[in-house]
Amino acid sequence: MRNVIKKSAIAAGVLLGTVGVAQAATIDPGPGQYTFSGPTTLSAPFGSLNCTLSLTGDVQKNGSGGVIVTVSDGAATGGFLGICSAVGFEFPWVANVPASQIPADPTQPIGAMFENVRVSVLGSDCSANSEGATVPAIFSNGDPISEASSFSFNADIGDCAVLSRIDAQTDVNVTQ
Repeated sequence: MRNVIKKSAIAAGVLLGTVGVAQAATIDPGPGQYTFSGPTTLSAPFGSLNCTLSLTGDVQKNGSGGVIVTVSDGAATGGFLGICSAVGFEFPWVANVPASQIPADPTQPIGAMFENVRVSVLGSDCSANSEGATVPAIFSNGDPISEASSFSFNADIGDCAVLSRIDAQTDVNVTQ
């Protein structure tokens, strides 16, 4: 009887030890640099610009099984008479997504918070402080997952705002 209780306690301990532990993220086709691009509305105190936003970033696993995205380059293009080229960016922007925030269902969205986002319009800094803004985004693998992955933004950046869905130019999926 004592041996049965001991084995049951060990089995329960192993089972409880695995509950709530997120699996490490998988990046498919693999860690690396990816570009996302799409139509965007950038709003500033003087009005709104309809542009094409392109952002390039490095997608890697972090040390705790999650994912870190470091945006290192980007541009706004288009608009009436090319006015979107007056939008400036400072990089890097970094989002660290813990493994616990990556859902088991790969078609469910993943929230990300980009830190150090610096945007200027016509030379005027949108960010209210020198450290840049924190900007929330939603990452989607696509539904079905074979569709292009995307980032969606609907957020303030200091005195400015962004409304956008930018799609992966080369599909990348983040799953458990």
